[in-house]
Amino acid sequence: MYVADVYNLFRSYIDEADTTFISDAQAQLALRSAYDTVYEKIAQLSPESVLTRESYTLNAATELSFSIALPRIMGKTTDAPRLLRLFGVYFLDPSTMRIKQIVNGVGSLRELYSNNTGLRGLDDTGAVYCFIKDALFFAGPITQLLGVFYVPYPSQPENATGIDWSKTGPLDNEYIDDFPQFHKLIALIAAKEYYAVRDGADSSQIMREVSQIESDMERFFITRSPQNMRVNLVW
Repeated sequence: MYVADVYNLFRSYIDEADTTFISDAQAQLALRSAYDTVYEKIAQLSPESVLTRESYTLNAATELSFSIALPRIMGKTTDAPRLLRLFGVYFLDPSTMRIKQIVNGVGSLRELYSNNTGLRGLDDTGAVYCFIKDALFFAGPITQLLGVFYVPYPSQPENATGIDWSKTGPLDNEYIDDFPQFHKLIALIAAKEYYAVRDGADSSQIMREVSQIESDMERFFITRSPQNMRVNLVW
């Protein structure tokens, strides 16, 4: 489905074919919000399905700020898809851009700079990082090409990398994602929220449909690829 198809399906679910009670702008906002919900479900079930990657050249670096280093993926202004959740940090081979080493993460600066961890981070072969706010901190200086794999936010109008939910015309063909079998869920969730606000109650029929498709989605991602659905991280 395209955005226009989901838009029309949403209007059919709420039985509002025109803009008398819900404007196009309101409908588009509802769909964008509903897609964010669907996207988050996909990201939880199979983060590899929505991953993106950026790379950074480090020269004796002890930290990397995602709001300063280019491309910026956090902060007020971004140059690439905005980071929602960090998935993994790796050293890359500059000639092939393939992963050559996993960089291990720890949960606190206290752990990062403890004696045992610090000794492991004194050279690139034992690199350790901690993700705090908008930056990676390293246990020791790093000189490497660093690959950052992460789940991006789904909707990013500020840098035009998200889905344009205003493309609802009959000739528009705005792409959504690679999972068209679940696009009906976007319209259903938007309709569910519409009824909850308008009537102060849920539609039992829509709730059943949502529950069924969410169950189908979970089964799909559990069986999508071999080895319990973990895709090899090779770009």
